[in-house]
Amino acid sequence: MNQLIPPFRYSIVEEGIFRGAYPTNQNFRFLRRLKLRTILSLTPTAPTADLVHFCQQNNIENVHFTIGRMKDDVKIPQEVIASILEILIDSSKLPIYVHCLDGPKV
Repeated sequence: MNQLIPPFRYSIVEEGIFRGAYPTNQNFRFLRRLKLRTILSLTPTAPTADLVHFCQQNNIENVHFTIGRMKDDVKIPQEVIASILEILIDSSKLPIYVHCLDGPKV
């Protein structure tokens, strides 16, 4: 039997907004059950081929913003913050999963 394994540090922010660490293959079955419309990736590099494929197969929009590693002194430009907030308040993008690499700062 396939287990439902949430991403590391997964939690519910509020209805339709979820957060956690970078999702891997073992998390995709769990994420599929959330019926996501959007995955917002806040990472230093582009999403992996596995994540891109998962999004394509499940009709999920994957939006990526290049954000430095959270252990560094990360300065996020105001324009990027504004763009992220626009996505989060757009009800057509919900439900949404927001992630960084390890999940503690999103």
